[in-house]
Amino acid sequence: MQSLIEIIQSWKEYTVITGNRRRYPPRLPSDILLPVAWTDFALLDYLPNPKMRKIVHDGYFAQDWLEKYKERNVFTNSLISCGAPDVNFASLSLNNLSLFRFIIDYKAQDELIDLFERLSKMSSENLTTYLIEHQKLLDSIVARLCPYAIFDLFAPNYQRTHELARYEHGLISLAEHPYGLSKFCILAGGITGPTTAASFKLLGGCRIFDPQQKCLSGLETRPLGGIFRRKNATRQPPDDIFHIEKDLEWVTPPYSINDLIKMLKAMRETSNLSSLHLTRNDVDRLISLTGSVRETSKSPKLQTLSKVHVLILTGGLGSRMRKYTKGKISKLELPLIFKAPGKNKSRTETVLGTLVQALAETRLVEDILLVTNNKYYESQKKLVEEFATRYNIKVEIDTEKMEDEGNIVKILSTQFEKYKTSTIPIAIMMGDTLFAPNDLKRLFRWIGQKKPPMALACSHSEEGDISKYGAVEIDGAGKVLKIREKPGAAIVRIISQGIYVFSQELNIGQLLQRSNTSTLVDFLNKICERIPLHSFILSGPIFDCGTERGYETARKKSKQGKLW
Repeated sequence: MQSLIEIIQSWKEYTVITGNRRRYPPRLPSDILLPVAWTDFALLDYLPNPKMRKIVHDGYFAQDWLEKYKERNVFTNSLISCGAPDVNFASLSLNNLSLFRFIIDYKAQDELIDLFERLSKMSSENLTTYLIEHQKLLDSIVARLCPYAIFDLFAPNYQRTHELARYEHGLISLAEHPYGLSKFCILAGGITGPTTAASFKLLGGCRIFDPQQKCLSGLETRPLGGIFRRKNATRQPPDDIFHIEKDLEWVTPPYSINDLIKMLKAMRETSNLSSLHLTRNDVDRLISLTGSVRETSKSPKLQTLSKVHVLILTGGLGSRMRKYTKGKISKLELPLIFKAPGKNKSRTETVLGTLVQALAETRLVEDILLVTNNKYYESQKKLVEEFATRYNIKVEIDTEKMEDEGNIVKILSTQFEKYKTSTIPIAIMMGDTLFAPNDLKRLFRWIGQKKPPMALACSHSEEGDISKYGAVEIDGAGKVLKIREKPGAAIVRIISQGIYVFSQELNIGQLLQRSNTSTLVDFLNKICERIPLHSFILSGPIFDCGTERGYETARKKSKQGKLW
């Protein structure tokens, strides 16, 4: 089903409009709105398609809006407006064009525009005098622009919620373009900074608790947006805003685009539209907007890329890391301390948890399976339960007692049987190596686009001695000719980073079962003679936490907030 996430991914470019620090005396309508806090921007990077976006504050939009008779060049592309109408002038303009919306005093909106059309014609001296004399008028307009409720198409009476709702709710919604252009826009915001930040994470593919289905779900079940709320609402931001999804739940029930159109058509025939702050013309426009999404979803440009299954090998004994593990814990359970912005407390995560988080942030991973040994099974099982909730991704651990823990090919052939009914690729990774989320996203997108039968992730070595790595020989077309595991001398400067991706069309489980090899490198060297093994070069940074040097570097960077 087409959703807002796929719509954003299809945009060639888009503009994100945020609130701003305000100035006095005000020169634009945006200047009298409330200033933004750091929480409004905290999770902005979760928005999809980062290379295609530019970010501006609403002052530029307000100036462009006032000059409505001049040619507009800045805001003619698709828009995402961040924040409620009382902190973002663009949100104020998009609000009454949205499927889901904040309930404000719409007369105050008209008064604001009329007022500043007059002010824009005054001299600086007259403007200052006028503002001093009419300060109470400005304050009253801002107060009336503050949302006092939220309108949900699937629960119209929900707008009459109690006063506490203003401190806990947020919304995401498809909207018409404010200039009447045939382009989609999105309103994403909350009553407070944390709920505004949460809306970015939902647009990035995050899942939150669904009271109707009793599980975690995201925009795939509410394709054109919806209302959500914080279950434990306070005026203060959560201790760790980067994991705010643990405290969120949906208000809007699951629906399809067809359900939405039926709802709007039924609403059009009701006699109490005015009580819902709608006119029949408003509903007709929303029906047209929703219908256009349904038609556009047939376009091949909006097809989502295939996801991947990820299988992580987590059973290494870590003999090189006894300085830190003392032989009592897995090297993957070693901690990393992450610096938090501002005065927030730092957070601690394990090496394995950091890798799982990076995979989850790509939003291209279907699920994760950990394959470990009997020694670490119980301790890693506890971590799995935490990861599934913390990072909103399906994570499981091998429950079989492996008889031959040294034969990795035999182990993987057994594990691959679990995927025999799936059609998406399988990626094998080592659990002690950390990769930047953007690097992993590039790799998985490339897999989805090129669909190679087999692929190996590599990197250019920056070290003089690469004897402890697998050196990779590739031809001019990027195909792997040979992998030399831990060569005595540096033959090439490209090294394997231990990520292997296999197409399901290969029936890789059977190939592994028929193999007479015990290591993946031997298996790949043998099979690449008849099946192409393509290389993909990662750009980094990459941290091998299976070595003291790699772990110490990762620990230092995370404390500085510079891991990625």
